[in-house]
Amino acid sequence: YPEALEEFEAVFRIDSEDIPSWLSRTQTYFHLEQWDSALAGSDHIRNAASAPADDKAYGAILAHFCFRKQRREDESLRTVRDAIIEFDSTAWPAPVLEYLAGTISDSKLVDSASTKSLLTEAHAYIALTALISGDMATAWNHYDWVKRHGVYSMMEHSLVMNEFRKLGTDEQLP
Repeated sequence: YPEALEEFEAVFRIDSEDIPSWLSRTQTYFHLEQWDSALAGSDHIRNAASAPADDKAYGAILAHFCFRKQRREDESLRTVRDAIIEFDSTAWPAPVLEYLAGTISDSKLVDSASTKSLLTEAHAYIALTALISGDMATAWNHYDWVKRHGVYSMMEHSLVMNEFRKLGTDEQLP
């Protein structure tokens, strides 16, 4: 990860508003559990005039999980609620934001995903939410889906694989 962070700095010297790089760097800080840096990246994405609306939504999603990992529940909920207000409710990832805000169920989130990529996101966010909440049966179930069927190149796949790797085993799948 340190080499990746150096590469992001090189990118930002060329283009300080490269939003995909900001998302990737924020994810890297999440993996490293450097919450303040991850939240700063998320704030940058959400406030960047050049950021597409869906990237701003993903910045909010990453911030939500940073807050949850720190047990800052009020801030995590406020972040997704604010993103819901700002984001087109008919476009993806609006269902993810609604799920994280507790306004739709995990099954409704999965049902709203129409492609394998969106299913990867849905199962990954359900797994992360369940893991943080201590609902290990649900977490393992959705982790297993991401591991077996998910799109490997997606940020959400990496987030889930990394979080479960921290548990130390793959063998604990029920």
